[in-house]
Amino acid sequence: MRLAIFVSLALATAFASFGVSACEPWAEYNEKIAKTQGDYQAAVNTAYKSYYYGVRYNKADWENAVGTALTNYMTESRAAYNNHMVVGCWW
Repeated sequence: MRLAIFVSLALATAFASFGVSACEPWAEYNEKIAKTQGDYQAAVNTAYKSYYYGVRYNKADWENAVGTALTNYMTESRAAYNNHMVVGCWW
């Protein structure tokens, strides 16, 4: 009888700790991706407006501004994806 009680308590504790373990919910992953996409779009819009409405960057400046935005987007979205694949809540 003691063994049955001990086993049931051990299993309950294991499931409780598993449920409370640090994992990233899907909504949190979506928030990270949405923020990354928003940052990218804002950077491209700023570069576009600067080029089109006034400052008139030369082509190299435009490519640097947009290239940096794209690099940041790819780096941040890849990190968010990789993190979610490792610590995502899959249950």
